[in-house]
Amino acid sequence: MARLTGHLGSVYIKSGGGSLAVVADVYDWTMEMTVEAAPCPIKGEKPDTYSIGGTSTKITCQRYTTSASAFALLAAAAGAAGGTATPNLASGAIVGFTLRGLDSATGAFTVDGEGIVTRGNMSANHAQLLNDTLEITCYTIPTVN
Repeated sequence: MARLTGHLGSVYIKSGGGSLAVVADVYDWTMEMTVEAAPCPIKGEKPDTYSIGGTSTKITCQRYTTSASAFALLAAAAGAAGGTATPNLASGAIVGFTLRGLDSATGAFTVDGEGIVTRGNMSANHAQLLNDTLEITCYTIPTVN
């Protein structure tokens, strides 16, 4: 499994017209890419041989907020401000996205892809901050620039 993580970044979602709208600034993000190794022995011979199976990529982003305005509400505001259709971040929605991560050594880099919103979560902690989480499961392999 390949795993990229970062501490700061911004999430953009493609609006109806194909333009990007900033959804949130995040304090933590993760991109996990996995590839299945499918066994393909010939007549049961040893050692086993393997073939590349399916791939999977998940993007998870977290941010703090002091109000109950979840990612979906921020997306609605960004879509309205840009004059384009509002991106839908409900679970099961198909979205295009860009994650712009910050790296102090090389500046910003981007992860672009398309996927399905598979999880959204909001929880409260003791500091009166809400922890807002968004997870996108990609159906294409995202590009990292």
